Amino acid sequence: MTPNWDLISKLVFPVITALVVAIIARRIEHRPRLVTYYSHTTGFGFPAQGPQPADAHAGAATAPAAPLPGGGAPAPAVVGNGAAPGAAGAVHVHAVVIRNMGKETAFNVRVGHSARVASYVIDPRVKHDVDFSRQDGWEILIPALVPSEQITISYLYFPPVFWNAVNTYVKSDEGLARVLNVLPTPRPPRWAVGVAFTFFYIGIAATVYWGVAWAQWFYKLSQIPLPLR
Repeated sequence: MTPNWDLISKLVFPVITALVVAIIARRIEHRPRLVTYYSHTTGFGFPAQGPQPADAHAGAATAPAAPLPGGGAPAPAVVGNGAAPGAAGAVHVHAVVIRNMGKETAFNVRVGHSARVASYVIDPRVKHDVDFSRQDGWEILIPALVPSEQITISYLYFPPVFWNAVNTYVKSDEGLARVLNVLPTPRPPRWAVGVAFTFFYIGIAATVYWGVAWAQWFYKLSQIPLPLR
């Protein structure tokens, strides 16, 4: 009995197309998608200042550290990582943006660092922990980032540390974050995004259709006796 390929294609084609679209949508949309990029890096130089009173230095040394805005905290001091009082020097700053662009929550977001910094601030303020016990550096641990949530971590530090010696990785339980090289670009209108997705799914449907058509052709070719081919 010869299969009715026209009937089979009419039944199978919509099912295969729906399955492929569902798998791609699940793969792309229904999972956390952490992205990270540098928003800015810069440094500031400052001239030498006059000598400060000895009692002022003593008071500054014994004064307790005030909590930083934005949930940040000073890192432990590092020898050679600051300028002497009254001397000319420089201060370096940079910021790292982390965003969950997926449709699911990213759990246990870890931001790794190698070099120590004088201070950091997280904006907006989020609950987090800091682990300074690691032998290969230190780490900021954020329990979760919900879909579309974005945070910015700003760092302040002194020479000889530079921006490319501070951050090492961003990852969560679901995997590593994607590092973006950001360029200022206008956001396309919604109708353009809709048109792009429409052609995307049309392309999937056309690919499945031609795949089924080629399968029919090869099957019919295989049924022809060899002397008649």
